[in-house]
Parts: sequence; C-alpha cells; structure tokens
Amino acid sequence: MSRFTPEEIAYLQSQRLGRLATINENGDLHVVPVGFRYNPETDTIDIGGHNFATSKKYREALRHGRVAFVVDDVLPPWQPRFIEVRGTVQAISSGGKQIMPAFSNEFIRLRQEGVRRIEQGIGCSLKTAIDLVTKVLQYVKVHPSNAPTICLGEHYSFGPSSARGMVLLASLV
Repeated sequence: MSRFTPEEIAYLQSQRLGRLATINENGDLHVVPVGFRYNPETDTIDIGGHNFATSKKYREALRHGRVAFVVDDVLPPWQPRFIEVRGTVQAISSGGKQIMPAFSNEFIRLRQEGVRRIEQGIGCSLKTAIDLVTKVLQYVKVHPSNAPTICLGEHYSFGPSSARGMVLLASLV
C-alpha cells in the first residue's frame, strides 16, 4: 500500500520539476530545482539531474540522509498547490536516465516519512477545507505517528499544534 494518496500520486506524475532542500555541515540551507519522477514500484520519489553525483545537492543529501522536497504549481486564477515530502534518501548508482534521458545515471531515492503538507489554495471553499481535513483525519488514523499540518492559504493553518486546528479537528471527529 502506498504512503501517498491516489490524488497525490496523480499530482506527482503530472509534474516534472521539484525543489530539493538540503543542509550543509555549517547548518546553511540549500534549495534547488531538480527533475524527478514518482516511482510506483518502490513508492518513492527518484531525483536526478545533469552531473548529479558531483553536485552540492547530491553530496549534502547523502551527508545528512534527510531532505525536504516540494512539488508545486499554480492553477488560474490563483490557486497554489503543493506537496512537501520529507524523508530519508539513498544513493542509487544507475537508472537516472530513466527519469530523463539527459540525466546522469546516479540519482537519489527519497522515501517519504513524517510530515506532509498539502495546500489547496488561497480562498478555497469551506467544503474544500472540510474535505481536506477529513482526508487528513483518515490518514492520521492509519499513520498516527505522522500527524500532518494542513495549510489552507496564508491565513488558515490547521494541525495538531494549532489551537484553531484542535478545535476544527475536534469538531469533525
């Protein structure tokens, strides 16, 4: 069973560019655009690029073993959407050209763990918000240790750590 919902998988498969966040030995953050694909055989995100194994992003990802990865877009007129995946990475020495033919053979494989944020856009309807929270509650029942935070635009953030989120979650349970 996938750790991603069918909607998340469809969204990931519809995109080609994401942003990989790593941290260096001094604690400085580094975010770069990268090519990727959702790998249904391993339920992972495979991330690669040109001369990937010699890049700073590759070295930093493997040094710490943990990264954050964001895929996003904006639907008209203004409906931002994104999925943030945090997890562990491992180096894979061949197969990068399957992500994109011009890529290096080496790539990293991101296995999703922990927090996941899904944004539905600023100004979404109450029905959309309730549908989203319902999906999250279903996810939390299956994965109680991975309680996510949900952002519904810039003014509404619901999650286990927010007072508003606790009230909304309690009212829906």
